[in-house]
Amino acid sequence: MNQTVIKPTVQTPSPMVDQQKLITIRWTLFGVAIGVIFPIVGTIIEIIDHKLPFLWASIGSAQSADPLLWIIDIAPLILGLTFYAFEQQEARLRVANQQLQEIVQKERALQNNLEQRVQERTNQLSQESEMLRSSTLIARSISELQDIPALLDKAVRSASDLFGFYHVAIYLFDEERRMAFLQAASTDIGKKMMDDGFYIEGNPKNVIGYVSEQNKPYIIADTNDENKGRLKSEGRLELTRSQIVIPLTARGKVTGIMDCQSEEPRTPDQNETEILQSLADQIAISVDNARLLDETQAFVNELESLTTQHMGDVWKRYLANRGLAYQYTPSGIKLITSGQVKIKNKKSMQVPLRLRGRDIGMITFQGKETAQWTASAKDLVEKIASQVVLALDNSRLLEETRQHAIRQQTINEISTRLSRSLDTDTLLQAAARELGSLPEVAEVSVVIESIDENKQVSK
Repeated sequence: MNQTVIKPTVQTPSPMVDQQKLITIRWTLFGVAIGVIFPIVGTIIEIIDHKLPFLWASIGSAQSADPLLWIIDIAPLILGLTFYAFEQQEARLRVANQQLQEIVQKERALQNNLEQRVQERTNQLSQESEMLRSSTLIARSISELQDIPALLDKAVRSASDLFGFYHVAIYLFDEERRMAFLQAASTDIGKKMMDDGFYIEGNPKNVIGYVSEQNKPYIIADTNDENKGRLKSEGRLELTRSQIVIPLTARGKVTGIMDCQSEEPRTPDQNETEILQSLADQIAISVDNARLLDETQAFVNELESLTTQHMGDVWKRYLANRGLAYQYTPSGIKLITSGQVKIKNKKSMQVPLRLRGRDIGMITFQGKETAQWTASAKDLVEKIASQVVLALDNSRLLEETRQHAIRQQTINEISTRLSRSLDTDTLLQAAARELGSLPEVAEVSVVIESIDENKQVSK
């Protein structure tokens, strides 16, 4: 067990204290020196007054002759003590003044330091606010793009300019998230890598796997110290000294990464990392929305194609045994065949009858020699044609609905009449009779017998 040894604290006199003591001694000696003048002058006056010779014995006689000189003799002590007390007071005032000045200097230094820190924090907040504003503008601009390559290209260029990275690249995972393919880069080297089909295989032991599994940024402050953690770029990005890899997350799923590389050792702070992550998430959401839009558009196109094909088949069956063509002339309306419609002069105009992308007919106008088809006239004819084709389709639907209702009514009536027959022969006779009464039926046979697999049934 370690024992703590407490050493006595030795207080070393400060230079200021030594200087104050020296000044005090000087002023005390100065007071004593001035005080000595008084007994000397008094003794000399006394010797002269008594007309004594200037001898040591005369000094003693003068001192004993006048008791006042005894009081004067203590003047050096009194003045010395007075000057000592005065200097002590002055020393305390000087010390207090110096301490006050030191406090003022410390307060000024603290105030300057505080102002500097406030200014630095203000600049930092201003820079972060500007970065956040620029990041928001970038996110808004890329969200308006629907083309994924253009969206990613703008994202990497904007991120490089905003955050000061010399190389920014975006990798997107395949469906199984085993490989990340380079899809956009801000440098010419990165674009060459993209043209070469560069990709990185992801596993739990490398950066791709870590970012994909943990859904967290991966920061390398200095690649010289952490070279093993770098993304492998086949030696093409040797200028990189620091790197941060941000996951692209959309709807809780990591769809790719954004690789940001700098030419200097760099450790992004928490705010910068959060802004980068927010931008990366917005990129991922924009890419996912563009993909969903492409899939939706493809589905709509396929649906429109099927609808057009179905509409063509429906009208083809509807017009199989019908000839629906009418012509208006000054003599009136007449029924014609479609082959009889011919263009007689250059003043004619044809407008297709188009229903859900499929042409089901044509309106042909034969103009007079002086006719001029203006844009407003053509627009009017096209609008009328659209209304005509909708009316035709509604008429077809109404006719099919009516026929379906008639068939359903016939089936219900036959079923009702057949349900009244309890005898097999009567039921078969009733079935043959009811089926024979259907339109376009000349003869009908209802046969109940065992079926021989080798017997051919004539149709």
